[in-house]
Amino acid sequence: MAGFFIDKNWPGYIICYNKCVNTLIIYLEVNMNLHEIQKEVWKNKVNRKFNTTDVGKEIILLTEELGELAKAYKHSNQMPAKEIDNKDEMIDAVGDMMIYNIGLCEMFGVESEKVLSDIIENNKIRTHSGQMKVRGK
Repeated sequence: MAGFFIDKNWPGYIICYNKCVNTLIIYLEVNMNLHEIQKEVWKNKVNRKFNTTDVGKEIILLTEELGELAKAYKHSNQMPAKEIDNKDEMIDAVGDMMIYNIGLCEMFGVESEKVLSDIIENNKIRTHSGQMKVRGK
C-alpha cells in the first residue's frame, strides 16, 4: 500500500510512501503535469524493478487495489464522502489505482493525459442508461 502526503521538509513536493516496504518510493512536484507524472511513475517502476511488461499482472494488481477500496468502504460508516470515517484508507487505494492506470498507459505507449482528455470529451456526448448491457440481449 502506498500513501500520499506533504512533508514540510520537502516543500512543493508530494511524497508517495510505500507502507509494505517501508520506503519512500517517489517524489512528485506538486505542479507537475500528467505527462511528467507518467514519466516519474515509469522511472520508479524501472528503478525498483517493478513490472513493466505484463499487462495482465498490472490488471490483477489494479483489481486488488479496487478490492482494498471496496473493503475499506464496507468497513466504513458508509456515509457520504465528506463524512466517511476511514477516508484516508480509501484515498490510499485510489492513489494506488491511479499509479497502476498511469503505468498501464506507459506500457501501452499512450499519454495518460490524452486518454483522460479523450474520455472527458466522449463523456460530454455519451449517454448512460445506468443499466449494464449483456451480450446477446
